[in-house]
Amino acid sequence: MKYNYKKLGQIIKDNREAIGYSRRNLAARVDTSDTELKRIEDGERITPNLITLIKLCEELDLNLQFLLEDCDFLEEKVKKIYWVVVKYSDINLFQIEATTPEEAVRFILNFICCNEIIDVDGSRENLEFYATDSKREIDELIADSGLTLIDYSNYDCTFDCPYCGATIEENDLD
Repeated sequence: MKYNYKKLGQIIKDNREAIGYSRRNLAARVDTSDTELKRIEDGERITPNLITLIKLCEELDLNLQFLLEDCDFLEEKVKKIYWVVVKYSDINLFQIEATTPEEAVRFILNFICCNEIIDVDGSRENLEFYATDSKREIDELIADSGLTLIDYSNYDCTFDCPYCGATIEENDLD
């Protein structure tokens, strides 16, 4: 991965100019020097201060994560399909798109609890999860245990998104 300091600086400069800030004005707003901001915008500053970058993103209404991904400082997280097996009093199998197995399990746990698909008591002692992105593993598990994939696409429910708190309709999850 090659960091693209020139692109980072150009994005900051373009957004600064679009808002109508002078370099000196923006530098003052983010508690840095005009010279430092010029070096960042010109791509000459190869180790920009993280706090300065955060403040620049706030002032310029930029998403820091997207900026860093766009300039090759971070790898974009790729979503893939995971199958999550939930065993409580019965067994349920869910299919979900997520970036990690942990994210898939958190999403499914929130979904099943908020929509009372599985009535979980406070102990959660008998609650088990298994998540995989391997179609072969899930096919073997289905064959060995008689599981079937439960299709909740027509299930009329809403729940609060664990990431943003927004209420989401289940049919919007496709």
